[in-house]
Amino acid sequence: DEEIARLRAAAELKAEPHAPPSGGERVRIIAGPLAGSEGVLERRGEECRVVLAYAPMRRAISVEVNQAAIELVVEG
Repeated sequence: DEEIARLRAAAELKAEPHAPPSGGERVRIIAGPLAGSEGVLERRGEECRVVLAYAPMRRAISVEVNQAAIELVVEG
């Protein structure tokens, strides 16, 4: 149910289908409707996007976010 709610919230944020990420800089969204979601940072020119993978559905989406709304995920 939580994943479906996040997908609905993502629809408002210029979400686009995306291939599942194969690596990259892990980030956490800390503000907005997707706060708490973790994904992989992707930059497209001036745009800052986060690729979110939904494992149960074997899908991923890319959403545009404000750089101030993300933080690096520190592993370890």
